[in-house]
Amino acid sequence: MVCNSAIKNLIKEGKTNQIYNVVQTSRQENMQLMQESLKALCKKGLITMEEAMSCVSNAKAFEQSLKG
Repeated sequence: MVCNSAIKNLIKEGKTNQIYNVVQTSRQENMQLMQESLKALCKKGLITMEEAMSCVSNAKAFEQSLKG
């Protein structure tokens, strides 16, 4: 996550629950979700699917994203 003005404002305003959405829509600023990073590591064989799944909040959705 890059601490851009949108992230700073959300933190200041106590709206941290919205940070996920900003990260998700800020690829042009080189932001990516942790599950995207874990997916790339799995595909490269650097970590196992089990290791990755232990770090994600929705294991079933993560598993589906690896298949698709």
